Amino acid sequence: MIKKLEKHISDSFAFIKNKKILIGLSGGLDSIVLAYLLNELGFEILLAHVNFKLRGKDSDEDENFVVQWAQNFEIPLFKTSFDTRKVASKRKISIEMAARDLRYDWFKELSKQNNFDYIAVAHHLNDNIETILMNLSRGTGITGISGMKDISGNIIRPLLPFSRNEIEQYANENNLQWREDLSNLDTIYKRNKIRHELIPLFEELNPSFVDSFSKNIDNFRQTEKIQNEYLNNLNCDFWSERDDIVEISIPKLKKHIAYKTILREKLLPFNFRNIDDILHSFSSISGKMFFSETHRIIKDRDTLILRRIENVEPEEFIIEENISSINIPIRLNFKTSEIFSKNHDKQIAQLDKSKLKFPLKIRKWKTGDFFYPQGLKGKKKISKFYKDEKYSLLDKEEQWLLVSGEDIVWVIGKRIDERYKVDSNTKEVLHILSN
Repeated sequence: MIKKLEKHISDSFAFIKNKKILIGLSGGLDSIVLAYLLNELGFEILLAHVNFKLRGKDSDEDENFVVQWAQNFEIPLFKTSFDTRKVASKRKISIEMAARDLRYDWFKELSKQNNFDYIAVAHHLNDNIETILMNLSRGTGITGISGMKDISGNIIRPLLPFSRNEIEQYANENNLQWREDLSNLDTIYKRNKIRHELIPLFEELNPSFVDSFSKNIDNFRQTEKIQNEYLNNLNCDFWSERDDIVEISIPKLKKHIAYKTILREKLLPFNFRNIDDILHSFSSISGKMFFSETHRIIKDRDTLILRRIENVEPEEFIIEENISSINIPIRLNFKTSEIFSKNHDKQIAQLDKSKLKFPLKIRKWKTGDFFYPQGLKGKKKISKFYKDEKYSLLDKEEQWLLVSGEDIVWVIGKRIDERYKVDSNTKEVLHILSN
């Protein structure tokens, strides 16, 4: 196996020669073999062990084993521990996901602090097959069935072409010791269920299942390259970006024969995985919303509007009487004078200051809001005003209102309230400029 790995590294990882490599060492079979092989091949390696505190005494014994192993081979070791269950509960994610995030975040932090060039992890062929089957079980595209990559940023997986049987055989031939994680036998975890129940069924149908699947992975990766080349040369006239907002034209998108795949791949960087509900919304009314961990999509007529989910803004912003300007949540300049100047600039409001109740407030629209639009008779609901002005859903969300007491005195940048306009009895005019 060492000869095969040496050739694989020469063919695919020539760039790691003379580089500092941090190896994630759990103490299990795979990571022990990886560390042993790279050490035998003369690479400069360092070890990192995480105690996830999930298996009580066994977790601590894993740590002790790794410490002793590193000392025996005189290889520097970094170690840490986490209360993984607590982190998973706080983040509202699975224990498996929490452990993965904690592990990789710590590896990256170590690498940055110590100028390590690469992080090597011991994923092998069987791990890759399990990952692909898991992806298939919850829905995926060609990227999901292409499996883990040999190289992901500064993370490398040198053992990816090797089966678990090859790795175990090498360990036994070289009298290597390792720790068995008994939780890997518990089929309550989806990955273990695939490993211990599903894959053996495939092997009953085809004893060479693992080797055959390895060839499939190569085929999937070639198909993925074709897809990526197509996407890189695609006319993306359906996709327009401005500031932090992306607008996706549904009619233009649907002109492409593979528009479902195109949309899925375009939305992957925004953490949208299963897009079936978004596709189904194409024929529904406006207003539907879809969320990923980081972004939101609103379906507005024939457009999908994509933007990052920001922290919740305060409900109201207070404006004291003698302030001259504000920058949050929008830029406004204030000036008081006895002069009223006629103008038709909607970005300027001229209000009778004596009618205002300070402090003023700036807020967004609420259900039931109304005002008396200048130049019109009677009151109008803000929702009806937005509709008449042909506001999109995003326009409604972004529109700010200036409020005095409970009265809306200015739909900022659009229309002031008739009750607060300057008249013949006005002695002080409050000029507000929106810019």
